[in-house]
Amino acid sequence: MAKQVNYFDGEQKRAYADQLDKLERELEAYLRTGNEPTEEFLRALDAEAAAIEPEPEPEEQVEADSTRSEIGNEDEEKEVRRG
Repeated sequence: MAKQVNYFDGEQKRAYADQLDKLERELEAYLRTGNEPTEEFLRALDAEAAAIEPEPEPEEQVEADSTRSEIGNEDEEKEVRRG
């Protein structure tokens, strides 16, 4: 599954990476305790992951914003061609 994450970009890649990270933490917890993780434990893991997750670099944010504006411009061009 880790290799699959590299085929995506942007938000989709981030979502899959987050999902993979969560599943890995659940597996580690299961292997450590031998019990299936409870909802309370999963909430604690989510809180822990949120505390660990670094803020995006300013360059990444600018890059994401420019990509969004490029997509918006393409959509506008398509509408102009149709109209």
